[in-house]
Amino acid sequence: MSLHSTHPNQKLPLLVYFHGGAFCVSSPFTPKYNNYLNALVAEANVIAVSVNYRKAAKHPMPTAYEDSWAKRAATWDSFANPDNNDPRVNPVSTDGPSLVGLGCRRVLVCVAEKDVLRDRGWRYYEALGRSGWMGVVEIMETDGEGHGFHLNDLDCEKAKGLITRLATFYNRDMTSNF
Repeated sequence: MSLHSTHPNQKLPLLVYFHGGAFCVSSPFTPKYNNYLNALVAEANVIAVSVNYRKAAKHPMPTAYEDSWAKRAATWDSFANPDNNDPRVNPVSTDGPSLVGLGCRRVLVCVAEKDVLRDRGWRYYEALGRSGWMGVVEIMETDGEGHGFHLNDLDCEKAKGLITRLATFYNRDMTSNF
């Protein structure tokens, strides 16, 4: 079920989207990212901004991170080296800032059972939960799937389920402004 707006003055959530590609390849216009984002926007009834950034190796880290901040947001889950502990891309790094001051009320961490980054997602979820941050953190794990499963077949039930879960999360607690 889509959560489409029925009133022209209703405020919509803003989604800042960082495409995958490990800061090395792809762009917001790469079909699999563009198609996924379009499906998510249609289901969630949000406004999306897809961030473009310069890529490694020509522009090594932290260039992509700094480009992302220049576009008003940053990401943590895509980076050039899976063992990278730079706190700019790994919020649970020992050198990272305290999570207690995170500037939002809710966080949803999505992982896939066979994803190489699954454990990093769970560590973030657990660290945020015990940090003293006053918000609500949730986690969703998709069974039997690997990294990027939701980008490859938008018609599979698990990809649809992820989009529905994200749409519900983005629109929770939305109040009517009319």
